[in-house]
Amino acid sequence: MEKPTRHEDKVWNNMSTYLEVIGDDKRVVIDDKFACMEVVDSFPLSQCKKKDMSSSTAGWHNYYYEFPTGHSIPDNALVGISLNGITSEVPFSYVAIGNTIRFFGDGSAVAQIGIVAIERDDIIATSTLYIFNHATRTPSEHGVGLEIINDNNEIVFSSERPYINVLKCGSEEKDNISTASEKPIIACNLGEDYYYELYQQAHYASPQGVESHKRPTYILKNQVVSIVPRFFNTFWTGDSQAPEYNPDTGEWTYPDNGGPEYGEFYEFDAWYNYGWLIGTIC
Repeated sequence: MEKPTRHEDKVWNNMSTYLEVIGDDKRVVIDDKFACMEVVDSFPLSQCKKKDMSSSTAGWHNYYYEFPTGHSIPDNALVGISLNGITSEVPFSYVAIGNTIRFFGDGSAVAQIGIVAIERDDIIATSTLYIFNHATRTPSEHGVGLEIINDNNEIVFSSERPYINVLKCGSEEKDNISTASEKPIIACNLGEDYYYELYQQAHYASPQGVESHKRPTYILKNQVVSIVPRFFNTFWTGDSQAPEYNPDTGEWTYPDNGGPEYGEFYEFDAWYNYGWLIGTIC
């Protein structure tokens, strides 16, 4: 046998550090630093209980759905809900935190509304919630299946566990993805943009300002999900005319008699981490 060239030797050394699983249209690479998120919990949203955060005397509602006992979202986890079974074409955004999930939207892809959460019993009835995270385990007792073990005797891959397979992810751009799949097509929020600015002449007197949430909004139609950024705004206008805003850009314009004046009190807060991910399970 001829002595391998330097390039061949390099390839051989690399081959000793990872495992390749090659399918018809993809290559999966697993090594001792494999850190893909796996499903650590899942349950049908139909097990949730619907509750109202508004008072019994309020003329409005602010709904949320509480997870069944024993389920909650850990820190640094990725959360998603399945889209396959949703037949309604009514757009929606959602927020899942702690042990609750809330939905936002008003049936229009472009209309802007406040920050009050709405009912989406149709999604609750058909969708499943998935929680993805990094897990560390010891080798299985019976050694069944394929396990990749690192130098610390930790399992970095197990064929027993379902892992997330990212189909697409993005931020500002709009996108369309097919949901025609036997596997769950899962929509995950990576983050939202938030902007809050409020002026007051005195505490609770003539407040003027805005609270704005920019969230991924999902629109399902003909087994395709469209992901678009949408703004959910609440305006405080005091005694003046309400400001106008552009639903496509999220920018607002105050009228001449309604601009925010610096008063005795001023509050501001903002962060920007809008993003989304569509995935499935492999």
